[in-house]
Amino acid sequence: MPSIRVPTNILEMRGSFAHDPKRRREREGEPTPKGKIGTAPKYFSRLQKTTWRELLKIIPDNVLGDSDRWAVELAVVLMVEFRADAAKFTAAKYGRLANALSVLGMTPADRSKVRILESKAKKADPWDSL
Repeated sequence: MPSIRVPTNILEMRGSFAHDPKRRREREGEPTPKGKIGTAPKYFSRLQKTTWRELLKIIPDNVLGDSDRWAVELAVVLMVEFRADAAKFTAAKYGRLANALSVLGMTPADRSKVRILESKAKKADPWDSL
């Protein structure tokens, strides 16, 4: 089974393109989200909206965009269902929830693969004082 393709923003945070510039060229023209993830869907229940906000609080900044909404919706719906009655949550649903969280970088193994680079704005340039 082939490995899951790592999202470009994660490769960027890891510094993978600095190590292998060819990888960046291979991803030229890749679509990017048009905007931010936004608020929870209007049709969500109050509990689902609360869970949506909870997830957005704990996920790293600048990871999700509007094109990720459906993946987040799926994770939220499954998490609410799990929390409502874990005893009735099937093994297949556990697998789907684990996969949804993994895709969003929400598991320890996935998080360990991400390296957040220091912002260029934070680096002090000794020439700035001149």
